[in-house]
Amino acid sequence: MLIDKTKFLALVAAITTASAACIIVDDDDGVDDDGSGGDGAGDTSSSSSGSGSSSSGDGGAGGGGACLDDTGSPAACSSECEALTNCSGVGNLKEGVEEAYVDCVNALDPMTCGFTDDVVNTCYANAAQASCVDAASDQLCASASVTCETETNTAWMDQCKLIADTLNVTGQALLEQCLDDPANNCAADPDLALDICLLDVVFPIPQ
Repeated sequence: MLIDKTKFLALVAAITTASAACIIVDDDDGVDDDGSGGDGAGDTSSSSSGSGSSSSGDGGAGGGGACLDDTGSPAACSSECEALTNCSGVGNLKEGVEEAYVDCVNALDPMTCGFTDDVVNTCYANAAQASCVDAASDQLCASASVTCETETNTAWMDQCKLIADTLNVTGQALLEQCLDDPANNCAADPDLALDICLLDVVFPIPQ
């Protein structure tokens, strides 16, 4: 069963209300550290494909503190919905985000769960909303915006940064490579390109 990538224009809508989170200054090096996720007191904005919204509040619980960063102890992921694994991209998530996401998808009933509603718009969206703001996301999305011709598109930039905030160093590199890939033609349809890259990095289809 293949996922229709065009559906991703709608999939990220639930991620638009990302809660405020702490700013982390250290990049995830793939190794647990003893840092804390902060107090989640900052404000941030986010948006989905084609429409922006913003909200403020406390970061979610989990990971190393009030928001989800690269500190966590994720369980082994074993989850399927619609005959597709929900676990193939968890290694690209920050460990705090991964822990929250995996706990959620592992609890889903594989006989009844749906990929769009349950996996993306609930488990991933909730983890993204609680993720810490990462300064590296600003640089990544600013660079990608040149390729995608979205330098003045605040809604696109906010969505890009929100996705990047959930990713570790490896995941962020893959996201940047995907957005720069001429095959995804980001300048022609930046919203679709960003959604395709979310699919490729966080929910890759095993080959």
